[in-house]
Amino acid sequence: MRALTPLPPKALLPVLVLIVGLGLAMPVWADSDPESGADDAPGAAYCAAVARDCGASCADSTEPGSAAAAACQARCAIERAACDTRDSLSGVEPWLSEKADRMDRFMDGFRSPDDEDGSDGGSDGGAMAEASCAARHDSCEMRCEIRHDDDAYGRAGCESKCAIDRATCEAGAGVETARPFIEREAERLQDFFGGFLEDDEAAPPPPPAWGEPNPDGTMDL
Repeated sequence: MRALTPLPPKALLPVLVLIVGLGLAMPVWADSDPESGADDAPGAAYCAAVARDCGASCADSTEPGSAAAAACQARCAIERAACDTRDSLSGVEPWLSEKADRMDRFMDGFRSPDDEDGSDGGSDGGAMAEASCAARHDSCEMRCEIRHDDDAYGRAGCESKCAIDRATCEAGAGVETARPFIEREAERLQDFFGGFLEDDEAAPPPPPAWGEPNPDGTMDL
């Protein structure tokens, strides 16, 4: 059988484009080859070693400058890119999982405990007295401590729900302190989400304390 005649450099360009395009459209190549770095977290050094072995294999099995050599080298590049991509994702997934877990715990606390009994902080409107709003708030925070004793994020979400319910309750009762407290609670939530992506974020800040009422029925902020 007569050996293949080496192709000129210009003839190799369409071959390279075709091979790379097929490789990007069919990444299963990298997964079906046991030497392509199919581990979930192969590691950069592993990917580099596999790429070197692949290149050496191409040099040994193909004629330099031939179409077969170009296709082999293109396959090595595709497999290296797929291996590096898996390695990068393996490092990001635990971080994303941790952030998602914290968010779930915060929102789980935010939905409880008052959601379960169907109550609504503003449902009684102006008939709700300030003392009743305060008592309900204290009871809500007590349930938060019981349900989320060892979970700072869950307790923060739960206490935020209690604070918003109290502000809504007092707004319905006509207490002037409700709107400033809602603004302060909104800032607290912004601080929480602002620090959510920090590497070493501290525990969520507690809700602002309610002051003692003045003789005239108002509260100092």
